[in-house]
Amino acid sequence: MRLGRSLRNGLICCLSFAIVAGLLASGFFQNMENRVFDAHMRSHQLLVNEDIVLITVDDYSVEKISEWPISSDLIAKTFDYIIQGNPSILVSTNQLAQFAQDDSTGVLLDMQEEINLRKALLESNGNSSDPVLNLLQEKMDDILALVDDEQKQITNIAQSNKLILPLQLHPIDADSHSLDVPDNQLPKILIQNFTASDFELNEQAYKLKLPISEIMHVPASIGHVNKTPSSDGVVRKEKFFWPLGDKLIPSLALRTHLQHTVNTEDRFQNNPVFLPTQLTTGPQGQLQLADRSLNFPDTGNLYTRFYSGQRSDLFEQYSFYDVFTESIPDKSFENKIVLFGLTAAGITPRVKVSSGQNLAPVEYLAHASSSMLNDDWVRRGNNQRITEVVIYLLIAIYVVFIAHRLKLLTNIILTVSTALMLLVFEFGSLEFSYWYKLVTPMFFLLWCMILLSIINLRQRESNYARLGLERNETNLQLGLAFQNQGALDLAFEKFLACTPDNKMLAPLYNLGIEYERKRQFAKASTVYEHLMKIDAEHLDVPKRLHQTKTMAMNSTQQSFDTGSRLTSLLHSNADIEKPRLGRYELEREIGRGAMSIVYAGKDPTINRTVAIKVQNFSGDDQKVIAKMRARFLTEAKTAGLLNHPDIITIYDIGEETDLIYIAMEYLNGESLESRIKNDQLDNLTIMDISIRMAKALDYAHENKVVHRDVKPSNIIYDSKENTVHLTDFGIARLQDAHLTQTGQVLGTPSYMSPEQITGKRVDHRTDLFSLGATIYQLFTGKLPFQADTMATLLYKITMEDPIPFDAIRPDLPDELARIISKLLQKDPDDRYQTASELAKALEDCKNSLKNTT
Repeated sequence: MRLGRSLRNGLICCLSFAIVAGLLASGFFQNMENRVFDAHMRSHQLLVNEDIVLITVDDYSVEKISEWPISSDLIAKTFDYIIQGNPSILVSTNQLAQFAQDDSTGVLLDMQEEINLRKALLESNGNSSDPVLNLLQEKMDDILALVDDEQKQITNIAQSNKLILPLQLHPIDADSHSLDVPDNQLPKILIQNFTASDFELNEQAYKLKLPISEIMHVPASIGHVNKTPSSDGVVRKEKFFWPLGDKLIPSLALRTHLQHTVNTEDRFQNNPVFLPTQLTTGPQGQLQLADRSLNFPDTGNLYTRFYSGQRSDLFEQYSFYDVFTESIPDKSFENKIVLFGLTAAGITPRVKVSSGQNLAPVEYLAHASSSMLNDDWVRRGNNQRITEVVIYLLIAIYVVFIAHRLKLLTNIILTVSTALMLLVFEFGSLEFSYWYKLVTPMFFLLWCMILLSIINLRQRESNYARLGLERNETNLQLGLAFQNQGALDLAFEKFLACTPDNKMLAPLYNLGIEYERKRQFAKASTVYEHLMKIDAEHLDVPKRLHQTKTMAMNSTQQSFDTGSRLTSLLHSNADIEKPRLGRYELEREIGRGAMSIVYAGKDPTINRTVAIKVQNFSGDDQKVIAKMRARFLTEAKTAGLLNHPDIITIYDIGEETDLIYIAMEYLNGESLESRIKNDQLDNLTIMDISIRMAKALDYAHENKVVHRDVKPSNIIYDSKENTVHLTDFGIARLQDAHLTQTGQVLGTPSYMSPEQITGKRVDHRTDLFSLGATIYQLFTGKLPFQADTMATLLYKITMEDPIPFDAIRPDLPDELARIISKLLQKDPDDRYQTASELAKALEDCKNSLKNTT
């Protein structure tokens, strides 16, 4: 009992924490984990990658440049100067529209359209030209040519395979399907080798707008700059891909890393342009570039290392104005990753990151790129999650199974030291770029141990008071357990050891009923006598005591006496409990045969109606009976392995005293024997039944099971559900096998094969003969062999030909007559050799039968 309470208390602690954790799942524990992560980022000192150079439009550049916004021509010239220095790649973190008023191009185009409309209006009025309008058109042509030159200059830079531009994606409404990008441009910028389902992506649809559509024709020119901040607004991880329609946009950081890899590795010398088709996933889901693993997480999310320190001290950085004025030699950019973007105060959006810094987009990209190039990113994948689950399980095992065995002081020391170890381990693992979220397990341990200590202290005194009651409870529980297992005598023994009080009334009453169901009336009366000593008027105990004594005197366990072979187990007295065989309740008798009775019963475990066939082997020779029982069980178990829609399903096999029973599928419908008498089956239905029976026999024969008693009464047909089942598998085989040795005949010999009648060794072909006789009778309403005496019948089956089928049914196809004739051949070698061969012949004949119908 003490152990049970301790386990219960441990489980209460674990479940209570689970409830509290669920209530706080909105962010409390995750925020605690994030604080540990951020503390590590602020304290950890690592060197940035030296190949990264920043060119920033800072406060100095804004002050020095007279015009703002910066023109496209100025940006294009600066980019051209940088590319002359042969950088590995040039990346802009700001769309060019943020520097130059690209929207003015649209205004100019609107003005051009207005001019064209006015020209058309003049021509319609008969005026050939307008000098003012012509002058305005000349000026407009010059302006558009200049704008077009600037656009071409930017496009030429992009086509040098050195420039990558950003794009921002915005959520769209569910009713909108436009991406604002022509379909013929999408394949050139999107990753198509995998979709959003390959990574941890949401299903939100997004749209994008690009400043210069011509750049989209360059495969390596685009990367998204969308961020995924945590609930506290801090960005901790880089999202590699963003869904756009049914494809993916790579992030600017990933695109930068991939293009730099292509530009610097020797294996890409022949094709120094990153193509979306080069990026794939490996067997384990990892990202691969040209079949080489990138060692990035397979979730598509990378926890970025944000380097601490002053921003100016981290990366090599130049002012845009100094580069534009060529104060910085272009050789400074050779083989470098050049990142370009805004940092000027007041006009630059900032990103709050885990190191505590508020970074400009270009600075954020520098940290992300350095983290990827130096392999400084923090790993968090399935290995970390599995480790956390194992730690939770170990803590739960400790709380539930170990803590109650230790002293209070020992538990306190272990709890505090383990909590500190978890915190140190999480912080230490971050030093090696692995993030194990162990703050929540630490709270789990502390919560459970505090709550468990309180519960144990309050229960300690009450535990001693219960020791005297445990022995009585133990005997009661053992008695109930024995009763559930069917060991009624042992259960009664334990009940007798309990204190005879009102608590024992229900267990004793139920035990008496169980004895009644087992037809052990003498023992039931003994239980009722003991129960009446506690309460002489309890329920209907006096009446049951009188009935069970009478039944015990009259029957002497008549229902289990093998001398009366077919005595029903059901009693006419409705007050007597319905009997049970094993766990099955017998409800009514639904049929009987020479050696068995079939009952409709119920399996109370799953509330399923079953058919229960009770077999009673009679005879004086106990050795023969034992041999028959063993063979019966063996054959029935073999039949129980059959699983076919047209073969009755055997659920269970068991023994009870001198009886053996089989629980099987309860079938609706009726046997074909009754259908033959009432002539209720049409030709096509008979053919369908014959085909299904042939296939069922073929399945049984393949599983080395021979039926040996195929006849209409063993075939159940339900016309409403159009189901047909072959019954009595295994049982008939055992009976026939034994009877052929003793020279007796049971069942209906009209369907037996010649070799079965003569006692020869039989195989699966005997079933084909029996099925042939059954099909013959179904179509004609007559047996193929008829005689007035049993001896004459057996002689005809073994020596004479059957009555010709076509003489009775000349209206049916000749092919059917040939099939039946072949089935009824005396020599098994002259019959069909397999049931599948017969099924094929019947299916072919069915088509002919349809034509004659």
